This record gives sequence, C-alpha cells and structure tokens, in this order.
Amino acid sequence: MEFIPWKIFRKRRHVSRNERAEKYSNHLRMKGEIYQGVAPRLLLVLIFVLCGLLLLPPAHRTKEIVFKTGDVADREIIAPFDFQVPQLPEQLSFERAKAAVNVLPVYVQDRTVEKNFTRELATLLDSLQSIASNESLTTEKKIVATNTVFPYLSKNSSQALVNPSSLKGIAKAAKEFQSQLFTRGVINNSGPLRRSDYTEISVLDGNVEKRLKVKDIIEQGRLDQLIREEAVSRFGRNRDRAQAFIELVRAHVLPTLLLDSEETQRRREEAMERVKPYFEVSKNQRIIGAHDKVTREQENILKALERTRASLETSQSPLMHIGLYTSEALRLAIFGILFGGYLFIFHRKIYQDLVKVIAVFCIMVLFLVFMAVVVRFSLSHFLIPVAFVSLMLTALFDYRLGLVGTVFVCFLVTLVGEVPASVGFVSLLAGTTAVVWLQKLRSRTHLYSVFLYISVAYIVGIISVELGQANNIAFFYKQSLWGIANSFFASVSVMFLLPVFETVFDLTTRFTLLELTDLNKPILKRLNMEANGTYHHSMLIGDLVSAVAEEIGADPLRARVMAYYHDVGKVFKPEYYAENQSSDFNKHEKITPQMSGLVLVSHVKDGVELAREEKLPSIVIDAIREHHGKTVMAYFYQKALETDSHSSVNKDDFRYPGPRPRSKESALLMLADTVEAAVRSLKAPTPAHIRNMVVKLVDSRMHEGELDDSGLTLKDLSKIKEKFISILTGIYHKRIAYPGQDEEEEEEEKGEVVAKPVRS
Repeated sequence: MEFIPWKIFRKRRHVSRNERAEKYSNHLRMKGEIYQGVAPRLLLVLIFVLCGLLLLPPAHRTKEIVFKTGDVADREIIAPFDFQVPQLPEQLSFERAKAAVNVLPVYVQDRTVEKNFTRELATLLDSLQSIASNESLTTEKKIVATNTVFPYLSKNSSQALVNPSSLKGIAKAAKEFQSQLFTRGVINNSGPLRRSDYTEISVLDGNVEKRLKVKDIIEQGRLDQLIREEAVSRFGRNRDRAQAFIELVRAHVLPTLLLDSEETQRRREEAMERVKPYFEVSKNQRIIGAHDKVTREQENILKALERTRASLETSQSPLMHIGLYTSEALRLAIFGILFGGYLFIFHRKIYQDLVKVIAVFCIMVLFLVFMAVVVRFSLSHFLIPVAFVSLMLTALFDYRLGLVGTVFVCFLVTLVGEVPASVGFVSLLAGTTAVVWLQKLRSRTHLYSVFLYISVAYIVGIISVELGQANNIAFFYKQSLWGIANSFFASVSVMFLLPVFETVFDLTTRFTLLELTDLNKPILKRLNMEANGTYHHSMLIGDLVSAVAEEIGADPLRARVMAYYHDVGKVFKPEYYAENQSSDFNKHEKITPQMSGLVLVSHVKDGVELAREEKLPSIVIDAIREHHGKTVMAYFYQKALETDSHSSVNKDDFRYPGPRPRSKESALLMLADTVEAAVRSLKAPTPAHIRNMVVKLVDSRMHEGELDDSGLTLKDLSKIKEKFISILTGIYHKRIAYPGQDEEEEEEEKGEVVAKPVRS
C-alpha cells in the first residue's frame, strides 16, 4: 500500500460535469502526447543505428583461425587462395633500406680530364726531348731549360730528364702508365664503396651507362702509392729516373670518375618506392606447420587471410553482405530501445524531456565516433573511451544513469566493436570507478583526481585479465600507458564538454549546484544585506529540505540550492514580509488586502526576472515559480471577505500563479516553506503544537491537490512529516525560563502591539 500514490486515498470531493469533461479531455490530450512523444525518440534510435553502421560497418564475423603470436598451432594451415599480406612496419623499413643499399653508386666519366692531361703530357715530353737532344747546350743549361718548361721538377729528376736515352725510357713508361690509369678509371670519392661491399659501380659516359668492377678502378687516395710501386717496378734502384717518372705521372693524373650523389640518391628513392607494402602468398603455400610456434609474421599473414576471406565472402555473396548489415542494425536498434526503455521505467523525467533525451543521444553518438577512430586506426582497444560516457552521464544526470549507461556501452563495445570480453570487463571497471569518484567531487576543477583513479582502475584491470597470458613486462607497460591515455582523454574532454552541454541543453550538473551553494554569491550576499530575515529563513529551509530529500528519493543538493534562491524576489520589497518586519510595525495595515496580495505575488515574478538576470539554471527558476504552487493567501483573502460588503471578492485574486510543484524537490520546498513559517509564528511552540501544525499543513497541501504532480507518495509524506517535526522541535522548542524572566515578558506584552502574521 505504501508504494501506491497517496492521491488515490485522499478524501473524495464532488466533481461537477464540467470538471469531469475537462478531466477526460486532459486524459485524451496526455495520451496523444505520449504517442506523439514516441515518434521523435524512435527517430533518434534510427539515427543512432545509421551512425553505428556508417562509423563501424560490419565485417566478417566467423573467425576460423585465431592463433596469436606465441601460440602453438594444433594443425597445419595452407593458403586456400592467393592473397596479399601487408608488410609489418619494421619489415617494410628493412626491405626499403635493403633496396636502397642495393642501388649501385653512380659515377660520371669525365673525358675532358683524360684528353687534356694526355695532350699536356705529350707536349711536355716533346719539349723535354728537344732540350735533351740539343747538343749546343751544356748539361747545366739543359737543366735550367728543363726547369723552365717543368718548374716543379726536383734537381735529381732534371738530371735524369736531360739525358736523351734516360728521357726516352721515362717518357715511354709515363705515357703507358697514364693510359693504364685512365683506362681503369680513377674515382674521386670512395666513401660509398667503403660503406657497403659493392663489387661494381655504375658509370655514366655521355649517353651510355656501363658498369665497372670495383677491383679494377683506382681510388684517388691510393694513386700516389700505385705510382710509386710502378716506378720501383720499372726503374728498380735508379732513384733519379724513378723520381722523375713519379713527378711526371702524378702531375698529369686526376680522377676521371666523379661521384654523382644526387643521381645516386634519386635512384635509391625510386628503389624504395618500388618496394611494395605487401607481399604475395600463393595458393597451397604452407603458412604454419602443425605444432609450430606462431611468430609475429605468421600472425600477420593469418590476419590478412581472414580479411581477404571476409572481403571475398561479402563481395561474392550480396545476401551475406545484407545479412551482416541487418544483424548489426538489429543489435544497435535493440540497444537503443532497451536503453530508452530503461529511461522510460526508471528515469521517467529524463525520458519525458526530449531535450534531455537528445543530450543522452549526443553522448552516445560521440562515443561511437571515438570508438570508430580506435577501430579504424587499429589502436589499442583500451583506448575505447567508456569512462567518457560514465563521466558525462553522471555529471549531467545522476550516478544511476551513469552506472547503467556504462554497462550498456560495455555491451555495445563487445557486440559492435568486435573486441574481446576482457576489454569489456576492464572498461566496465574503469567506468564504474569514474562514476563512484565523480560523486565525491566538490568542484569541476578537481576532475584531474578522477583521472588518477580511472588510470589506477585501468592498470589493475589490465593486470587482472592479461597476467595469465604469459605476456612480458613491456606488454603490461604499453597497455597500461594506453589506459592512462584513455583516462586523460576522458577527463579533459568532459571538462571541456560539460559547459557546452549545460548551455546547449539547459542542463544543470552537480558541479553547478555545488557552485551555487557558495554563500558568497552576489545574489545571496544581496539577500543577506537587504532582506536579512528572508536570508536566514532560506538557509533554514535549505537545511530542512536537504535533511529529508535523500529519504524520499530526491536530490538533497538540488533541494538545498532551490531553497537558497526561492525567495530572492523579496529583495525588492523586503519590509512587506513577516520575517523582515519589526514587532511593532506592519506595512500591510495601511493598504488593502487586494494590494497586499499583489505585493506578495510579485516576489515570485521579481524572483524569476532576477534569477534570469543572474543566469541561474532553469531548476532554480522553476523552484521560484513552484514553491507556492497555486495556493491561496488565506489571511488576506479572509481579511478581504471581512471588509467586503458587496460579495465582490474573487478568490483567484489571492491565488499564486503557479504552476504546482512538478518534482519531489519543489514539493519538498513548498512544504518546508509552509511549515517553517507557521511554526515560527507559534506563541507556544511545544512539541505537541509543532506536530499538530506540521501534520495539518502537510495534509492541507495534499488535499488541495498541490502535490498531485510532484510524484510524492503517502510513504514519502509520512517521512517528511516526521523529519520536519523532529527538526523544527529541536529549533523552536520552549526554553527553560530564567528567574525573573516570566515577569519581564508579561510587562513587555502589556504594551506590545502584535502584528498579524504575514506569510509569503
């Protein structure tokens, strides 16, 4: 019985025909709104399904080969068809480097050096021959003339060259050896040859390209040594002739093969580009032998085999392709409908508010986008941001929706993302941790602490599921880093997205509510300065509602914030309200009851306008509107009846505009506001009087229908009464009188003019 709404048992009153017609009309209208409300929500489910199919298109589901690196194959695997295997990154880099190294260094044949130096040597030898054969010159003059023609000759070399017979032998040897050097080729840069064991080089000789053996060519650095060895072999112990030979040849030899580094680099880059990022596996080729240990390369081949198999099956069978998309669309639709059903049953207020439903939808679509990025780029599955959904739903709504949303998303990850169940378990652990610790935060600036706890959850979860897989420390370290990166992303993205969602969807997070409880807010400081009695009354109401809220399933923080701001409109005419009046003066005595009613009603309108100016959230504005509901100002209405002789008083002129409370928090605020003002006005606040007053006023609001839209039950009202009685008795109970206090109070009461209470 306690779980059935109390309004079923309230005292029946006579219902006129017009009221019954209006009630029936309202019922039909509400029924139509329910059916109309299903359509946009089903449209959101359809959009969610389409987003899922576009972002995470279905793939082949049957895994025929599931071996991983380190596993021992229980059977031999033969390629059933030809397919291509993507190269592993390190293997591709190696192959490209190998291709670049295999390109021969390119040298350019410089024929001008050979022609010029051959001609110069012949001309020089002719001149020396003329000097040596001139019998009219003495030996000394021949030496002088020789030094003039060839100024770099040493003295001993000059003496050898002025002898005609000696000169003839040296000239012949020099020409022959120069010809040999130019034929073999002299290179200017042997660095590329030393870095790799090349046996040949490429030589560009005009438009002709040829190859020369490395063993036949001569390095410039070895040229002097070769000339000296040739001189010794030709002239033996005749040092003068050998020295003359060396000086003649060395002066007329330069490199004829010049390294073309640009052409070499270009060819190497082309060779690297020609390396395919994949290799071919032929049909009937053995991939893995039975009882072989699977290597990383073999695992890569198996993955390529499965991808090719899936591609072939979907391309060859349109029905299978349609079936894959249909099955995934059905899974996504079931997910969306189940989640919507959960909202309908357990979060009816969220379900009925289409804007909030769209906010939840946007969070889920964002999650699909992030998961698609992880899957498309083959990143670690521990980067799938389940904790992001947990944090967003908890911060924007409550922890219950955050927990259930985490569970739903983990199922979505395993069903649509094709990830192992172990990843779903770790994600569930991280998401639950995010929800629990977010509840303990007192400010949005402390989200970094949630990042730490989520990181720890990922590390513990990864160890718990991977420890038995014989993975090494480096693997745990890498996966843990992915989990920490996921935690950081979730915390930072939530920190930036929360204000956006609050603004766009007019939502109020727990962080905003915590910020509104700061008593240094300008609007609360103004209320304290200009309407001190109202300020303290609001603080007391805040304590009352927060003490009761949790016991009836309401939000204590939200109720407290509503209480703090519900009477801010009284700052404009504070002297017209009882809590701000002195005991000997009441401004209502000088105005008509109708005018008093207008003044009191105005604090609701003024409060709404002031709240909008201060950019307070909608729940505070709703609390200002609803905390009096559609109640009547009984005191001024009765006073108007007493002073009216024409029966022209309209009860609705003394009624607050409403609406009635539409949430448990607003209803709780109304009851607390009513009973606190009434108990404060009691002259003898004994426990019995307080109890009678609280029960009477709460029952009165119930029978007036003010609580019909609040969702409160009889059990809730019973708890509210008892808690109010307990708290108010502790605050307003009669104190022990000190000696002489009673006589003083009696003397004061004789001359006292008591103002009639004015409720707001």
